[in-house]
Amino acid sequence: MEPGSIGLCELESGFYWIQLQEPDGTSAAVAVPAVNPFINGGTISIKLTSPPLSESGWCWIPGGPAIVGDTLGVGREDERPARIEHVDGFWMAEKEITNREYADFLSNQKQIDDGWIDLESRKCLIQKQTDGRFVPNQTLERSGEMPVVMVSLEGALAYCQWLSKKTGSTIRLPTEIEWEKAARGPESFVYAYGNIYKQSLANQESGKLKPVGSYKPNSFGLYDMTGNVFEWMSDKANPSNQETTLNHSLRGGSFVLDGMYLRNSFRMKQSPTVMTDDIGFRIVRDPLPHSD
Repeated sequence: MEPGSIGLCELESGFYWIQLQEPDGTSAAVAVPAVNPFINGGTISIKLTSPPLSESGWCWIPGGPAIVGDTLGVGREDERPARIEHVDGFWMAEKEITNREYADFLSNQKQIDDGWIDLESRKCLIQKQTDGRFVPNQTLERSGEMPVVMVSLEGALAYCQWLSKKTGSTIRLPTEIEWEKAARGPESFVYAYGNIYKQSLANQESGKLKPVGSYKPNSFGLYDMTGNVFEWMSDKANPSNQETTLNHSLRGGSFVLDGMYLRNSFRMKQSPTVMTDDIGFRIVRDPLPHSD
């Protein structure tokens, strides 16, 4: 393929694979449905280089098209229709927020809101010391590396606000579209690790939490996008229906679920105030205006 060209080939799945190659030899690939404006006379633009970021622990998700929704025909109504959405480039934390990270946040607050996290629950792995500081549970091995759970949407948003002030960057929760593009990877997989459900490739059906990063990352370098804990999104699940309390979105499945509920397009709906042992969160970071 000549540098700067776009190549097309039809796959057995009924999707096209678009490969873009830059003059410097770097390339990116995105799978998109066969009937879409990119192929029917349109153009596609993918930014391959990531803006500079000196801190570790972040993965760059390039801007461009993303498949969103159920492409297998097995999903629920709220996963349809499958479609192509444009996503601007962004940084995503390579791992879910841990107990150690959240304890640091709590220790730096003048006042703790009871609605952020259920510290009284035996399933919460953060405890308060006599000096007033918060630490991961001292009796459980590697508790600091476990994803924080028993945290509400407000608790996740409060963490984002604190870290934004601390770093001077815009730290926030991902949108559903951003999350799904990141989870699918450049291959646009059904699960973070591939198109075929394999129990051994993620923390799924295990019945217990595991330290973040216990399994291989996807091709964007992100860990635990499938399984471990559900992750809070910034979106409302039912923006046009204000009557239901199950009105906020979570993605990614958890350690208690199996294949049907772990697909990248699966949408979990929950009350934003709920705090359970299989809900946590992951953050994204907007690039500086001059960097994107």
